[in-house]
Amino acid sequence: MTDLHRYAMRRRRWMTPAALAAVLGLTACAARAPQQTEATPAQIQTDAGLLRTEPVGPQERDHALPAPSARMDQVAPLPAPRFDDKTQLPAPAAYRADEMPAYNAAELPAQADPMTLDQVYMVALQNDPQLRGAYQELQAVGYGVMAARAGLLPSVTGEANRSRVKQNVINSQNAVYQTGQANWNENGWALTLTQPILDLGAFHKWRQSQEAERKEVASYAYAQQDLMLRTATAYLSILAAQDQIELTEAERNTTQKQMELVRARYRSGQETEVGVSEVQARLDLQEANTLLARHDYLDKQQGLQEIIGYGNVRLHRVRKDLPMAVPQPNDVQVWLRTALEQNWSIRAASAAVAVAEKEVSVQRAGYYPSMALRASTGRNETGGSLFGGGSTVGDTRVTLNLSVPIFQSGYTYGMSHAAASRLGAASSELSLARRKVQRQVFSSFQNIVIGMDRIKALDSSVQSFELALRQKEEGFRAGLNDVVSVLDATRNLYNAKRQQAEAGYNFVLDGLKLKQAAGTLNAADIAAISQQIL
Repeated sequence: MTDLHRYAMRRRRWMTPAALAAVLGLTACAARAPQQTEATPAQIQTDAGLLRTEPVGPQERDHALPAPSARMDQVAPLPAPRFDDKTQLPAPAAYRADEMPAYNAAELPAQADPMTLDQVYMVALQNDPQLRGAYQELQAVGYGVMAARAGLLPSVTGEANRSRVKQNVINSQNAVYQTGQANWNENGWALTLTQPILDLGAFHKWRQSQEAERKEVASYAYAQQDLMLRTATAYLSILAAQDQIELTEAERNTTQKQMELVRARYRSGQETEVGVSEVQARLDLQEANTLLARHDYLDKQQGLQEIIGYGNVRLHRVRKDLPMAVPQPNDVQVWLRTALEQNWSIRAASAAVAVAEKEVSVQRAGYYPSMALRASTGRNETGGSLFGGGSTVGDTRVTLNLSVPIFQSGYTYGMSHAAASRLGAASSELSLARRKVQRQVFSSFQNIVIGMDRIKALDSSVQSFELALRQKEEGFRAGLNDVVSVLDATRNLYNAKRQQAEAGYNFVLDGLKLKQAAGTLNAADIAAISQQIL
């Protein structure tokens, strides 16, 4: 049982069914690939570069959000986020701060073999501070639901007192109340029960806390997917930096061999000093590039260390013949509809709009009366008085209290309008989130399609540049080409190899970005990619 599952079990009596289903869905087994979720019927149109989504059916209309401005009518509201067991994400990490390794930890303990991508992700799942922070926020909001619900439930308070009274009457004109001193003890207790009967502010706060919990569930799910993407990016960036070092050193070694040939020709009088200087300049530049590549490799290692807490990690290399396939389904509109319904950042922004709506209701509740029932019972014992012996008095009362706001100097008016403005801001954030996701879907989809053709073109380019370099070198030995043409051919070859390696890594990352935008990215995708590329 995972930490999030235990959290859900503790909170199941207080959570809404939707939030409980979402949390339990997050803890489902991540080894199984997510099923393709059927999108809600919608008409997707592209009008002057602006996406329009027109939801149909009563369920979508029931969840429509009001437009805060005239521009908002260009982007129709989304249905409220649905949390169900169709969306499965990996279980969360442990969240105890004392279990988190220090940032400057030297290396992973007992690392015998290079780590694969899914192994690095499992370490990141346990140690990433961002994910742990998101889980703590989820817990905090969950307790907030419990606290908000308490405002609708009865409360019981108990009081007890004991006092010693010393009274001295110095002068009295009352024949009964004579001068003198008296000492006695007083003991008492009281038990009070308070039950709110009508409190719209407390009710809307409770509903607001439920929406806030749905928002944090979505934010936590997004944090998990973001961790997958950040881990894959850091992993592949390190491998790309290693490739840059190897290619730069290989280019320098090739140029060094060319230098030996040029010097031999210079000693025999077949080459000028200008040719030697040209080759030496290229060697110096390649040495500088090698130093820069090594520095970049160390920086990329620090980037991975920021996520997993360990540095100097040895990683398994990616195979050269990466499998390539078009996204399935091969229709960007299908991916877009899925993203608009399932993307976790949109879900979080939609829940934030609902939280802002409830805040407006909370503030407007200040215009309405409230009613509470108060029942109390108690006893007070007096040991004596100036008039003689003591007494024991019991008291039981039942009170129905009605409070009607009459004048609050504009407080409720100001807070209500401030909440309405924040609702408009939250609606704008929702619109922005949808547009960002739209752009990410289109960009990632096109990058995958174009990336396949680009990788094939770069493969052919590398082969052509290798052939051109061999021909240039043969022509140089035969005296048909100068050394500059050989150096240029060498530079072109290794530049093409660098682009070839970079294109392969970008192709893998674009596939992950597309699934993240669609809201379907899963730990199973990380495991599948790890098996495919290694």
